[in-house]
Amino acid sequence: MNARINLDMKQLKIPIGGGKKVFPHDIIYLKANANYSEVYLVNGKHLLVSTTLKKLENRFLNLGFFRTHRSSLINLSFVKNYTSYFDGGVIELSNNETIIVSRRKNRILKTLI
Repeated sequence: MNARINLDMKQLKIPIGGGKKVFPHDIIYLKANANYSEVYLVNGKHLLVSTTLKKLENRFLNLGFFRTHRSSLINLSFVKNYTSYFDGGVIELSNNETIIVSRRKNRILKTLI
């Protein structure tokens, strides 16, 4: 039953701010920009919304997203390559963007990928 609920959640549009809603599977990653967030979509567009990354992280909890650093939240479905180092790591996403992984988050991410 839990898997059914999780599947249904992925099919719902999630509010990201400014009256905008998106499907989680349409988001590659989110990036903090002061009290705003930039939302990068599969279609190549990106949106600037007046919602903090912390609030968005809570909305995408349990939907396959991971906070790699203070300034980024990624959709794990779009990870193309992951390189782990002693003091952190680097992720390459399907849109060829590279995202830094903090030292603390690196340990957790190793278990997820």
